[in-house]
Amino acid sequence: MSLWFLLLSSAQLDVSVQQQLLTSLKSLDQFQVNFVQQTYSDFLDDTVAEGELIIQRPGKMRMRYLKGDQKLLIWDGRQAYEKDFLADTESLQEMDHLKQEPLAQILLYGSNLLDHFLIDRIEVAGKEIFRLRPRQEGDYEVLLELDSQNHPSILEVVGNDGEGTRFHFSNFSQNPSLDASTFQIPAPTAENNDPP
Repeated sequence: MSLWFLLLSSAQLDVSVQQQLLTSLKSLDQFQVNFVQQTYSDFLDDTVAEGELIIQRPGKMRMRYLKGDQKLLIWDGRQAYEKDFLADTESLQEMDHLKQEPLAQILLYGSNLLDHFLIDRIEVAGKEIFRLRPRQEGDYEVLLELDSQNHPSILEVVGNDGEGTRFHFSNFSQNPSLDASTFQIPAPTAENNDPP
């Protein structure tokens, strides 16, 4: 269960604070960050994975899992590619339905968040956490903590069923220099089983 559900108290979100949050998220056009991902459930054992995430808006992502999982995900704005090196599988699909995922809305697009979410803030043990709840019917909410530079430091998607995933971000680099092949989807091949 999420630690953020302990000692929660809701707070009205000041318009200027809301605007600061929206401006901070909207400014993240290109960034690179390390992450630790914790996935939890009331029914399954918790899992932990680590890796590196690179975002270029709109809609481009490279996510490389280095510990816990051995996966590579590349979204080029049109298609989503995933290679699981442990299972020796790969897939390619159109991104249209993925655009509505909460993490995609916040990190890969970042604009018009008020069209998609109601935003307030909650306090957990003296820390200020932003809460984003879907305007349309949804069975989740997103909890977001910013660091002193107003970059996301913790981002958690919490399901109503007790399941969730929490990302801890570190080594944030805004507007890094990226190679032209960063978001290039490789040609599917069963022979290439080495992580790029």
